[in-house]
Amino acid sequence: MNTEDKSIKKRGRKKSTSPIQHILNPKTFVHKLYNEIESNPNNQDLIIWNDYDNNKSFIITDINLFTANVLPRLFKHCNYASFVRQLNKYGFNKIKQSDLNPSLLNDHKCNPTSNQNNINVFRNDFFQKERVDLLPNIKRQETPHNSELSKDLTNILQKTFINAQNDIPNNDFSIQSDNEVINKVIIKVLKLEKLVQDQFQKQQNKIEFLTHELETLKKFIGCDVNPSRNNSINDMKEQSENKPPSLLPGFHILLCEDDDICIQICRKFLEKMDCKITVVNDGISCIQTLKENPNKYDLILMDIIIPQLDGTTATAVIRSMNSNVPIIAMTGNVHEDDLLQYLQNGMTDVLAKPFNRRDLHEMLIRYLADKVPTINND
Repeated sequence: MNTEDKSIKKRGRKKSTSPIQHILNPKTFVHKLYNEIESNPNNQDLIIWNDYDNNKSFIITDINLFTANVLPRLFKHCNYASFVRQLNKYGFNKIKQSDLNPSLLNDHKCNPTSNQNNINVFRNDFFQKERVDLLPNIKRQETPHNSELSKDLTNILQKTFINAQNDIPNNDFSIQSDNEVINKVIIKVLKLEKLVQDQFQKQQNKIEFLTHELETLKKFIGCDVNPSRNNSINDMKEQSENKPPSLLPGFHILLCEDDDICIQICRKFLEKMDCKITVVNDGISCIQTLKENPNKYDLILMDIIIPQLDGTTATAVIRSMNSNVPIIAMTGNVHEDDLLQYLQNGMTDVLAKPFNRRDLHEMLIRYLADKVPTINND
């Protein structure tokens, strides 16, 4: 036995450093993700390489099934929005729907539900099929690329942490119990219910006032009360009840969305409602826009999955700057855990995708019907 063999025997068997074993024994988020796409045959094609991009990006073919089946088994981020935040931290970018190859959207393997909003495509230049050698180049990004704004965000978050610490007796940062979370949700529901009741009561008061005025006018001109008149009054009531409430013109809406199709749809709907629209495409730009004009916007429509800083985190930062502006989450993830997370991070309400003009109008009515547009809208 030569010296080298003795040395090996003394130290024990050498660990293999082959790419295959490195893939099959992932230790990091990136390696787990790579292994799931490259080597796992049981993912039901829920996460696959993108053949239409020369396998330089990957596709989540069904967000709902991926969240239910793959995330709990593979990642600690069982919430899809948290999973996307983790991707962003490692430099993955979501490809806009408008930039996708049309053949991909028509491919049943890539888009089995035929629903563009239920698939996502992500890309990182160092994350490619059969290129495990590139994975060490993917580093976790702790701060956004905009260093100046990052300092501002850090200061805001530190102030928020200090304020929260001062609000809790004895600095007790214990995790809230399930009952406390449920109580918060109940309070939120009760507030929404009261708002709806108040709106209904206002409409009823208007109807009663008009009915009274009509009665007075007919008595003044000498008309007798008869069944036909009562029927006409009832018809007027029904028409008034069925007529949707309207908004004052000029409300300024900040739309934070990166999908061009969704932007066009929202812009069309909002312009029909005589609203003014400002569009930003990522969380950092949204925060910067509000920093420059903190009192300009009457309501924010916030997509959850956006570049740079996701909608949930951006909302938490915004709340430390402006606690009054309604922030409406726009998302297809409306599971109970998702809704709780949105509300806990400061979002006011959730508008489920896909939505139509009536859905958006009802949401604006809910939060702007009793308000007037801000003076600083021009």
